[in-house]
Amino acid sequence: MSGIKRVGQAFSIEKDLKIMTHVVGGYPDLPTSEAIVLLMASMGVDLVEIQIPFSDPIADGPVIVQANHQALANGVTTEDVLEMTERLRKKTDIPLLLMSYINPIFAHGPEKIIERAAQNGIDGFIVPDYPIDEAEPPIARLCREHGLAQVPLIAPTTSDERMQAIVRENDSPFVYAVLRLGVTGQKTELKQDSIDYLQRIKEITGRYVAAGFGIAEKSQLQALQGLADCAVIGSALLRAIQSAGEEKQDILRTVRLFLEGVLD
Repeated sequence: MSGIKRVGQAFSIEKDLKIMTHVVGGYPDLPTSEAIVLLMASMGVDLVEIQIPFSDPIADGPVIVQANHQALANGVTTEDVLEMTERLRKKTDIPLLLMSYINPIFAHGPEKIIERAAQNGIDGFIVPDYPIDEAEPPIARLCREHGLAQVPLIAPTTSDERMQAIVRENDSPFVYAVLRLGVTGQKTELKQDSIDYLQRIKEITGRYVAAGFGIAEKSQLQALQGLADCAVIGSALLRAIQSAGEEKQDILRTVRLFLEGVLD
C-alpha cells in the first residue's frame, strides 16, 4: 500500500477528530522512542509524526529543541531513525510520517532518504522549512514518484493564491494548518480568527486539515471538532516525557496516562 493511500484511509475513517502525535526519534533514547510509538498506536492514535533529530529546529519551542539535542547527544543519527521506522512498520499499520528540517535531508541525500523511507513503509514527509514550490531539492516530486505524502504547512499569513499553488504541487491527502505564528509549545487559544482561518483552508484546498502548534488539552480538541479533521499534539506530550525522566518515573506509563487524558 502506498503511503498516500494509507494516510488517506486514516483520514477517511469516521471519527470526530483524528489525533496525530509527535515524537523525536531517539528521545529520551532510541528503544524508548520506538516503544512510545507502538504504545500510541495501541491506544488509538491515528497518525504519528517521527522527527529526525537536528541541532537547529527553528520552528520548534524549547521542549522539542531540548529533545532534539538530547537525541543527538545520545548519538542518534538519521540512519538510526530510518532503521527504527523499518522495525515499526513490521509491528503496526498506523500511518508514520517523517518530520525533518531540510538540512538532514540534504546531508543524507533527498533521493536516498525518500527512496529508503518508501522501502521502510514510511507514509510521508513533513518538512517545515521546505518551500513547496522550490525546484531543488525536488522533495515533492520525489515523494510523488514513491507514493509518499509530502505534507505542506499552511500559516495564518498564507494567501488564498498561495494555498492553491501549494496543493497543486503535492498529492498529500491533508495539509498541516499552523494555528499561530511562532514556535511550537505555547498554548493556542482557538478564537474567531482561528475558526475563520481553518474554514478558509478547508474551502480553498479541499483537503483534510490537521491543526497544530499549541494543542495540549482536551478542551482544545473539543473546540477543534468540526473545524479540523485532525489535531497534532507534540510539545505537551514531550513535556510530560521530559518531566517523567527528570522525576525518575515510568515514561511509558506517563505517556499512557497523558493519552488517556486526551483520548477518552
